[in-house]
Amino acid sequence: MSDIKNAFSSGNALATIKKPHVIVRLVVLLTSLVAFATLADKGFTESGCWIDSKSGTKRNCSFGIFVGVMGFLTAICYLVVDFTFAYLPNAVLRRNMTLSDIAVSFLWAFFFLAAFGAGVNGWNANKSGTTSSSVKSTVQGSLAFMFFSFAGYVALGGLAVLRFRQGADGSAGETAGDESGSSPPVYEPPQVP
Repeated sequence: MSDIKNAFSSGNALATIKKPHVIVRLVVLLTSLVAFATLADKGFTESGCWIDSKSGTKRNCSFGIFVGVMGFLTAICYLVVDFTFAYLPNAVLRRNMTLSDIAVSFLWAFFFLAAFGAGVNGWNANKSGTTSSSVKSTVQGSLAFMFFSFAGYVALGGLAVLRFRQGADGSAGETAGDESGSSPPVYEPPQVP
């Protein structure tokens, strides 16, 4: 347990935040939040959704909000994994976490691309002159941030592929603490007298 606490100590956290995949994950966290929050705020009308091609339906808004919320939660989960990655007990677990990062990143990239495409298609089909400028800006911003989230998840998948290609020894080199490349301390339970 003390090793996990060390992962979140100020020195180790600062070193972890400086890593490229953590920076991209924080950007994805922010873009996912903006994408679903703006769509949930002003995407709906009394009769449906601004980005649905058929009036009276809410499919595209609901799908966009679902993808944004789940992408946001996924980014939080993998951010915790990024902070504790050096403290995972063996190379097999680190490899499995990297493989899951690859799969999940590309899966959410696909979902954000699908939500972006459906939203743009619905927005183009549902353009009406009665849309206020604030609603128009908000919905267009939401669509833009869906695209930014897509690009961020593609970048995360690419960085995870690079980390996987480095192999277990390369990813084990991401140790917390000193820069000498030594492995993180192994947890030993306290001895009961």
